[in-house]
Amino acid sequence: MTTPRAQAGPGNELDADRPVPVVVTATAPGPRWHRWAVMGALFTGAVVFLFPFYYMIVASLQRSPNTSIGGAFPSIGNLTLD
Repeated sequence: MTTPRAQAGPGNELDADRPVPVVVTATAPGPRWHRWAVMGALFTGAVVFLFPFYYMIVASLQRSPNTSIGGAFPSIGNLTLD
């Protein structure tokens, strides 16, 4: 992999016509349990972040408001678009 051509100038010994080599090193992948732990933490964070939005939508569709945590799982007969 190379970068764009080097610019010639005072103190720059690089030839302006040659690309500058770039060393790319890859780190070894971590243990499998580490990746699962990271994905689990990200998923948990996403659920915690999105739950209030879900709760607002469900609460707005209920015929009679239920402000308890049980209101997040309403019965089908209590939902309306009015």
